[in-house]
Amino acid sequence: MPVKVNSVFPINSMTKAFTGVALVQLVEQGHLSLDEEIGSHLSDLPDSWKSMKIKHLMAHTSGLPNIMSGYQADLIVRGNPEASWQQVKTLPLQFKKNTQFRYNQTGYVITGKIIDKYVEGGFSKFITDNQLITIGMKLTS
Repeated sequence: MPVKVNSVFPINSMTKAFTGVALVQLVEQGHLSLDEEIGSHLSDLPDSWKSMKIKHLMAHTSGLPNIMSGYQADLIVRGNPEASWQQVKTLPLQFKKNTQFRYNQTGYVITGKIIDKYVEGGFSKFITDNQLITIGMKLTS
């Protein structure tokens, strides 16, 4: 199929760049610091996760268990984000924070929850209003 001006493409993990920018925007607004422990922002985390810093989530050095199943782009509880969130919180850490790199979706689920806490309308609205509209990306959502 030929690409047209209104063709839609999935951006998948490129959303992590938008998430990183959103976190820095919240730093600039005084809501948080990348060096803060995630437990100071979200109380419903397992105790072993609370001392991780936001920067560990962004750098994939948290050691968190992955909310995605294997190499498939699917949640550990297929089609159920809330059940997947509850399930991943019961799993052990993969390694001690900041000792290894392992690509992981769970950290970005948490950063999304942190963003949701501080912005009216939530993560998607914040990205749309503060990034996409600002630079004229009318077809990106």
